[in-house]
Amino acid sequence: MFFVAGTGDGRKGWVVDRVEELDRPQLVASFVRELYMEQEDVPPRVLVPELPEDADVLAAWLGERRGGPVELAVPSGGPSAS
Repeated sequence: MFFVAGTGDGRKGWVVDRVEELDRPQLVASFVRELYMEQEDVPPRVLVPELPEDADVLAAWLGERRGGPVELAVPSGGPSAS
């Protein structure tokens, strides 16, 4: 889901073809890099299903692209979590 000014702005989905043998954290890191190489707007907070091992390096790179700090976070299970 994408948020603009604090409200949900829609959803986007991707199909990932796993050509390489990557574990889930590596796949998340690879996907985030690919996505934000193509995107001009980087949000201040990026939610991921699992933090990659190099989350601090990835957040720093995203921060450079954004021009400000970026936090990578795993959403916590709340009342609407299934």
